[in-house]
Amino acid sequence: MIKSIEEISQLVTYSINAEYSDDDNSELIESGITFDCDNMWNWCNVEVTAEFNGLKHSDHLGACCYDSEEQFKKCAYYEDMKANAFIGLYKDIKELYKNLSK
Repeated sequence: MIKSIEEISQLVTYSINAEYSDDDNSELIESGITFDCDNMWNWCNVEVTAEFNGLKHSDHLGACCYDSEEQFKKCAYYEDMKANAFIGLYKDIKELYKNLSK
């Protein structure tokens, strides 16, 4: 039987992947913002992935500008992205269960 959303939420793991963004940031530079080219978090795209028993669902955010992964984890976007990834994962689990039950 499918586990409840509460049971699954306790077993889900989350991961973060950030990649340097090649999106145009010229407007920010013109406004005086400087970027540390050695710090990928200064201008990146972030993916937060929820995983449960090999199933994964991700949420994405582009044009991010943070000092570090730790700073990103403290912002509201991180919690929103975890929630979105979890909701998508739970829907995928329910759909898989429904298809296997046919």
